[in-house]
Amino acid sequence: MPPAPARPLTAYQLYIRVNKERLAAAAGGVLAAAAAEWKGLSDAEKQRYSDLARQQHQQQQQQQQQQ
Repeated sequence: MPPAPARPLTAYQLYIRVNKERLAAAAGGVLAAAAAEWKGLSDAEKQRYSDLARQQHQQQQQQQQQQ
C-alpha cells in the first residue's frame, strides 16, 4: 500500500513558511514570534493565507483524482 499523501498546509503554517527568515531573528524562536504575530493579524491579513491554503488543498485534491 503506498503511503498516504501529505496533508496540505494550513493558513498558519503557510504564514510561518513565508515569514520564517524574518521570524528567525526574533528572540524566543520562530514559533513564539509567529504565534504572537498571527494573533495580531487582522482577518483580512489572515485571509491571504487562508486563500493560499485553500488553493493548495484544491490542487492536491485534483492531483489525487488524476492518479
